[in-house]
Amino acid sequence: MILARYILKEHLAPFLASFFVITFLFAVNFILRILDSVLSKGLPLGVLLEILVLNLAWMLALSIPMSCLVSTLMAYGRLSADHESTAMKSAGISPIRSMKPVIYAGFFIMVGLVAFNNYLLPEANHRAGSLLSSISRKKPQAFINSGQLIKDFPGVQIWVDKIDNESGKLFGIQIFETQQREAPKIIYADSGFIEYKDLGATLLLHLESGWNHVLDKNPEKYFRIGFFNQTFSLRNVDDRLERKERKYRGDREMNVEEMSEVVVKAKKNYEKIRTDNLQSVFKEQDHLISLIKVDTMLLDSFAKGFSLKEVGVGTFSGLIRSEKQTLARMKKVARRLAFEQKREAQYRVEIHKKFSIPLACVIFCLVGAPLGMLARAGGIGPGAVLSIAFFVVYWICLITGEQFAEKLVIEPWLSMWIANIIVGLGGILLTYAMVKDKIQSLDFIKSFFGLFKNLFLWLPKGKN
Repeated sequence: MILARYILKEHLAPFLASFFVITFLFAVNFILRILDSVLSKGLPLGVLLEILVLNLAWMLALSIPMSCLVSTLMAYGRLSADHESTAMKSAGISPIRSMKPVIYAGFFIMVGLVAFNNYLLPEANHRAGSLLSSISRKKPQAFINSGQLIKDFPGVQIWVDKIDNESGKLFGIQIFETQQREAPKIIYADSGFIEYKDLGATLLLHLESGWNHVLDKNPEKYFRIGFFNQTFSLRNVDDRLERKERKYRGDREMNVEEMSEVVVKAKKNYEKIRTDNLQSVFKEQDHLISLIKVDTMLLDSFAKGFSLKEVGVGTFSGLIRSEKQTLARMKKVARRLAFEQKREAQYRVEIHKKFSIPLACVIFCLVGAPLGMLARAGGIGPGAVLSIAFFVVYWICLITGEQFAEKLVIEPWLSMWIANIIVGLGGILLTYAMVKDKIQSLDFIKSFFGLFKNLFLWLPKGKN
């Protein structure tokens, strides 16, 4: 127990450090992606923080397994660099025994992450989706810029030549009303200023010294009306955020039970479509074959010198039209069947993902210990490089498998577990090499990653 506590203690600091760093990198990347679309809405700081907190859920689901790999690498690298692993071997403690506390801790984290992925993550994704949907419906604030056509207001476009930054006065104003039931109206004004009313729900443009250009329904009539002062109002320019809860939930906003119901429903729909159209499709197929035979006979007749008049132009064009209709009906049934199959595969992939990614916590612990022995320095440099390399291999397998499953190339369960199988086998080989004292240099790890390189180079050839 003393040794187990000591080994786990060595893992704690690297785990927390890598966890915060990786999560921070995910958060920065997310903020940069949504920066323009969110900041342009003029949202308060509290809403921005809420968006970030809700999206932290999926970040944690990825950063925790990665942190397990980094912490195991760094901890065993330090034990190896300080020759503590050699002392343990001298005391009769095998590397497998020293890895047991970490493997047990990995299982404990895995169980917690499965529960997190099944209950908290879907709810956080749903709330984040609802909030972003409400934000997208929110009308932007009126950012009037000079030398730029403003299209933020429905049915109206505004152009301003110049803005006085000190007084806020606008010069060279042009207003185009584009969605009027009558003829379009254009307003030119020398200057003006903006005023908000009704808590920002109404925007007033106070115009000075200008002209209204109006076309009548009769294109021959044209009106030009001058003014010294005129107010142009834009209503429903509400910059307040109105929250609405979405009833619809996507595949990543459901738990396993809810997705299982969708899978069952997709299977039933598939069988129903297949049963309802089975006989008719066979009849259509037989009918199409007979049409093709008749079509071939007509072409043979043309080859023998018969004219279209003798064979019958109406008969020939009617057959072609019948063939197209038959093929269209058969393709429609095939598309409906394929849709239900892909829907079932999509949700089955998400079900297996909720268990396969948490298992990576255990697999990465299995991989990290021998790689840590190889790194030896115990610093963040070698550990980070090897961690990224293995996680890239894992992530490529996961993404590629998901794409193949959605295209119905492989089974959904295999698409989500193949990454664990490949990296897990790599972990077993590395652990075996560590037990046999074969991990002495980078040559072993280079040859190991060479196997993955050859595998991915071979895959396209094998497909063709």
